[in-house]
Amino acid sequence: MLLNGFVRLAIAMISLLAVTIARAETTELIQHDFDTGRTETISLETEPMSSSPSMIPDGPSEAMKLPLSKPILTVGTTEISQLFRVRSVLDTQMFPATALAKLYRLNADGSRSGNACTAQFVGPRHLLTALHCIIDVRTGKPHSGFELAIGFDNGLAGPHGTIKAIRSWYQANSPADLQSRAIAERCSDFALVEVAEPVGLSTGWLGMKAEISPESMQQAMYRFSYPNRRGSEVLRQTLEQLDGQNLPEATKEAVKTKLRERISDTASREPEFSPDNLYFEFGNVDRVEPQAFVTEDNFTLPGQSGSVWLDRTYAALSVHSRNASSESIDCRLNELVIGAFSAVIEQSN
Repeated sequence: MLLNGFVRLAIAMISLLAVTIARAETTELIQHDFDTGRTETISLETEPMSSSPSMIPDGPSEAMKLPLSKPILTVGTTEISQLFRVRSVLDTQMFPATALAKLYRLNADGSRSGNACTAQFVGPRHLLTALHCIIDVRTGKPHSGFELAIGFDNGLAGPHGTIKAIRSWYQANSPADLQSRAIAERCSDFALVEVAEPVGLSTGWLGMKAEISPESMQQAMYRFSYPNRRGSEVLRQTLEQLDGQNLPEATKEAVKTKLRERISDTASREPEFSPDNLYFEFGNVDRVEPQAFVTEDNFTLPGQSGSVWLDRTYAALSVHSRNASSESIDCRLNELVIGAFSAVIEQSN
């Protein structure tokens, strides 16, 4: 009987090992070191993961209770728009607002370039953001550097101040996907950024989740983000730069006409905001694609890229990518990305 017990145990262990081996996959990630400028491809044996846990920090304050309905604002407390200033409706000193950071792109000389995105802790030293915030989409090469204002709001960073990013990771195939016009079908706009100190132990961090149910999609989702510039302002800048382009005059005028139409439409739909503030959105997506969440007739303000749709369990479901044909596109986190990023976080810590 004892022998049979050992046999059954051995069979069970072999079966478990076989399942683990069958699920394990080799994932290629691009790793970039911002201090040395070195970029290399690394291969990780990772298991696909449907989720990773959030961590609510210890301390006197609890995690905020995310609202079940849109906040009701008293006129005069903030701009009345599709964006809610967080400190007008929620407590910015509570998780998950504490886990947010404004991600500033740096020039080669270390000065700020004027471009910024949103990032959020998903581990003690790692933050999730959008890949197109990290690399030059035209060349596929990483930008020269970044700094993160942790807990930024009302024009100031929180208690942890501003710290520089030291490394980043992203899937090897993702830069090519960013060039695709079919962004909702090839949605892999994910990047992981590392800082030197384990700030996330104090701020807390979000979980990541790939699985969604029909019931969960009927529930509200939440976004915290740092809009930095007006989309209409960026389009006007593009319009001004057209005169310096070597294009046939007829083509140039046609492009200008379309840009003017987009500027007018964008300016009419953009909400009021200040780049000094953390903002909050509440709602449901209009359409669920295999690789993306799509919100129709919506806006994307520069700076919101890299923010996530968050559920009531403080799990990130997707990363905000861009607007395409008046649709707002969020790339859904998948099991391979969660598994690979979780492996990086575990190895780094």
